[in-house]
Amino acid sequence: MGLFESAKKKPPPRPRSPAEKPDYKALESKYNFTAAELHTMEARFLQLYDTDTDLIAYDVFCAQPEVAMCPICSTFVQHNYALKPDAPPGLTFSQFVSVLSPLSVKASREDKVRYALLAVGAQGHGADARVSRADYANFIRIAMGERIPPHVCDAIADQVIVSRDKRRHRKAKDD
Repeated sequence: MGLFESAKKKPPPRPRSPAEKPDYKALESKYNFTAAELHTMEARFLQLYDTDTDLIAYDVFCAQPEVAMCPICSTFVQHNYALKPDAPPGLTFSQFVSVLSPLSVKASREDKVRYALLAVGAQGHGADARVSRADYANFIRIAMGERIPPHVCDAIADQVIVSRDKRRHRKAKDD
């Protein structure tokens, strides 16, 4: 059963107060989900969350089969939420949607790549982002697992960096 599907394992969750209700319009405009998909995700969220904190504990989220089989997802949660010094003990519904959005079939390639690089700890966002050779090599190691040896991951990262630098140099020359 996927995170996007309703499960019937737990009794119905307590109803949320109007103040706790997510802003579906804002979530729809920011992420690649329809209102119906967000309602289904909220039902799944409510099955997993702690009623005392209104959060899904990181370990509970990462233990879900759909997340556990995607090492980039759990790494992303660790780097971007759980390991922050002021981190709460879990994910809010909006964060839950944010973490799952790049995994959607409707997510753009750019969103998926950004997500993967952030998962391995690449620094920066947007046009000013800088991805180091180590970031690329780490990403390739995680994405490819045991299928290719570490020296090949390093060679691919070197090739990407050289190619990127050539494009930057050509662009600067053209400007």
